[in-house]
Amino acid sequence: MDDPEKVICRLFRDPAPIVFITGRHGRGKTDFGLLIAEILLENGIIKKFGGNIKVLDAKGYDYTYITNLVRLKRWLKKSKMMHKAFILDEAGIHADRRNPLGRLTREFRYLGFLVRKYRCKLILISQRSKDVESTFFGYRYLVRNF
Repeated sequence: MDDPEKVICRLFRDPAPIVFITGRHGRGKTDFGLLIAEILLENGIIKKFGGNIKVLDAKGYDYTYITNLVRLKRWLKKSKMMHKAFILDEAGIHADRRNPLGRLTREFRYLGFLVRKYRCKLILISQRSKDVESTFFGYRYLVRNF
């Protein structure tokens, strides 16, 4: 069996993977998403990462706390040529399948189509996959049940 770190690196060498982490409440989904970002940084696959997670100690890594689409778009465009990752915790709230015509869902879905152009890897985290907009399942993804 392959080393888990090598598997993660192989998955994220794809130009713009969208990885989905799901599982029950309190099982470490957010920590796992942050661990993925750390592995990608340590292996040189990305140079920086951002997310809507408050990180108290980014261990010297280039981390940007992003809580709205305007700031996310600015962050993506500012470093367009730099490989990066964005972690969206509680993705079911921000890319809600039950509200596909909602402004926030539409704009986030649009950004999902453009992550490759911005050299961005996208990590979505939610308790249930059925809450997240189906557009994000057309890409290669990983479902991790905790």
